[in-house]
Amino acid sequence: MPSYRGVDQADLIRSINDALELFETYSSGPVMQGYVDKLREGTPSPLAAIAQAQDDKSLVAALRGSSVHWLFARAGEVLHFHATNDTDGKGRDVLERLVAWNATGGAMTMEYNKFDEETDVWLAINYARKASMTEETLEKLAMVTDALSQDKVAIGNAFLGATSLIEMAHENAPEADMAKVYLELSLHERHVLKGSLMALNTLDGAQGDLTFQPAISRYGLLIEELTEGKINWTDPSIDAIRMKVEKALEPFYELDEVEMTGIGLIGDHNVPRDQMKQGIMFQSSARAAQAVANALPEMKVMDYDGNPIPPKKQKPPKPGFTL
Repeated sequence: MPSYRGVDQADLIRSINDALELFETYSSGPVMQGYVDKLREGTPSPLAAIAQAQDDKSLVAALRGSSVHWLFARAGEVLHFHATNDTDGKGRDVLERLVAWNATGGAMTMEYNKFDEETDVWLAINYARKASMTEETLEKLAMVTDALSQDKVAIGNAFLGATSLIEMAHENAPEADMAKVYLELSLHERHVLKGSLMALNTLDGAQGDLTFQPAISRYGLLIEELTEGKINWTDPSIDAIRMKVEKALEPFYELDEVEMTGIGLIGDHNVPRDQMKQGIMFQSSARAAQAVANALPEMKVMDYDGNPIPPKKQKPPKPGFTL
């Protein structure tokens, strides 16, 4: 059976359908529904093409030809809401299975579009519904709102907007009226309001730790001379090393198992920036990172936490002839 980033085709399709079911059951509105509908339209539809793929490469092509990555990445905060609150007892499981093939990862354009506006309204309303009307809630809300901006006017307007939404939610006010409160704010004020209600949800006991094992992670090939300042990033030797890394990664590009390569800081993200190692960084699957370690056994490949990935010895060919 074909697989994508280590996930079997059948499991991948189930994870897509379960996520779409959540989106439809708790719809943010017509824009979201339009993207869900597009996945089911056509002959074959994007979802049917994914199901009909016969090998890994055709499965990659079908996924690239659909909008599933865009949809799940763009709706990442909606999925986060369902996961932290474990909607219908499956919200957390849905997100974990999507992360297993990096469905929510990848680069996103920076525009603020109708999809973002619709889902932001939905998030603000639904996080407000989760909040309790107590003095403790107001204290927590004031604390987290103040931490999200240095603009005192934005903080004040976001706080007033959030408290209004919480009151309206408890009074079962129409969603259209609640949406109007949110949309009357500036984009920055909306960001602060939404972020404060999200943080409040976690402080009130929603699941905060959503650390799942992703299919694509950041790795780095350590270059000692660069870290020690003996050479700089423009040194010709670095480009030569990078070409070797690219060569090792080459077979994995067509399988969507490499997202980027570059030159920069690598290793343990918990250490101070000035103490981090430097070298060739890349985002890939674990097996692609292993291929880099195997191709450059004299150098050190590390994962995002600074753990080394030792090269694996290649098995010698079996004696005799292969016909």
